[in-house]
Amino acid sequence: MELYRKTIWAIPKLSTPGARQLSTDIDYLCNVLSALDVATDTDVLNIAQLLSCTPEEYAAVTSLPDPRFASSAAT
Repeated sequence: MELYRKTIWAIPKLSTPGARQLSTDIDYLCNVLSALDVATDTDVLNIAQLLSCTPEEYAAVTSLPDPRFASSAAT
């Protein structure tokens, strides 16, 4: 999951549909892992939540000093 998380953070920019698709993909992967009784990475779940934010919610959350910590604030 660490490589998956790092790969997501390496994406420089996402369109709104791209963010929605990535969020859906993350949710799907987490569901598959859950079905296999594999623990899901909390950070990846938080990234999915962040990707699902409206532009206003995203702007409020990412105004924190480091956007990577925004995922924790979104929960």
